[in-house]
Amino acid sequence: MIIQAFKTDWRRIHSRYEFQVALLVGALFALAGIAETNQTNGLFATLNTLRPPNVASLLGYSQVGDVLFAILPLLATLPCAWYYHFDAENRLLSITLSRLGRSSYFLGRVITISFTAFLVSVFPYALNLLFSLLAYPFPAYGLNPNNVYDFSAFYFTRIRNSILFPSLFLNKPVEHALLLILLIGIYGVLMALLSYSITLYFRKNMAVTMLLTTVLAFSVILFLNIFGLTAWVLPLHLSTDLLFVSGNIKIVMLEYLLLTLLNTFLVASKLIINKDVLV
Repeated sequence: MIIQAFKTDWRRIHSRYEFQVALLVGALFALAGIAETNQTNGLFATLNTLRPPNVASLLGYSQVGDVLFAILPLLATLPCAWYYHFDAENRLLSITLSRLGRSSYFLGRVITISFTAFLVSVFPYALNLLFSLLAYPFPAYGLNPNNVYDFSAFYFTRIRNSILFPSLFLNKPVEHALLLILLIGIYGVLMALLSYSITLYFRKNMAVTMLLTTVLAFSVILFLNIFGLTAWVLPLHLSTDLLFVSGNIKIVMLEYLLLTLLNTFLVASKLIINKDVLV
């Protein structure tokens, strides 16, 4: 029944303009990122031989990448925001629940939202990485301080101490970029699910649904900056920006765990409560 619910929802989602708009916006960010890289190519002269594609992509030094990550919760939520409250507003909720069952209904929605949000979240980064591979087709050098020409010790120290998985970054930059994109995709999924989980408890219009997690993300970042907790700001970890990155996989996993627990609690509580939508 869960698979049936997923198939039904997926057919509804991928045929709607919201899903197509999300992919189009992602493609525009991918193009804008490679255009920005061409304008700031002087950065890579400092690194000389260290010019892997993930440095020249949205993951590296990129204001476009910063904006994309900031609106990623909005982009991930957009394709599914319309149907969070669609069934309730059109009196279809009771029919759907009686046909699929409560568990299948909610879990099917969770699977559909996760799949869609992941696809939308990773699409601009993966497309931009492809553009970067075409524009900067550099091999992996297996770098170390002895075979780097004109390579600043400062940058090597930053890589070793700050970037997530530094050995992978230096020796297999494409695989490293794909791993970071995977982590970013998980972030998009968790934020989209948070929006869904909250909307189970009250009815709203589509605009509020889409903006909800984006506003929450901005609020959390503002709070962390005000109280000097910048080490917990997630974008600084999922990056290869050698000037500002402060990668710590433990912090990333802890924040993901907290979001997962919150989503699980909200959805599980709704499965137990008899009344399905609070108005």
